[in-house]
Amino acid sequence: MLLVLHIISALTSLGLTTLNMVYPSAKRQQTANVLIASTLTTGTYLVYLHPATLKQSCISGLVFICVSLVEAAIARKRLSTIQISN
Repeated sequence: MLLVLHIISALTSLGLTTLNMVYPSAKRQQTANVLIASTLTTGTYLVYLHPATLKQSCISGLVFICVSLVEAAIARKRLSTIQISN
């Protein structure tokens, strides 16, 4: 069940951060940050439960975090530009 929650959280956060890059929104940014944090938390717990899959999990997790953080940073920058110009 935790693995399903982890996968849904990861896919939703990637979709939301991608959407937020195109259409920046402060509320969407906060929601994406919560989903990224929950994915990181559940992933850490899954690695703790099954340490044999640590190497593959860490590589996948690092790719996810890098992509999510880059998308979130781009969205945050676009959102701040929009707020300043209004």
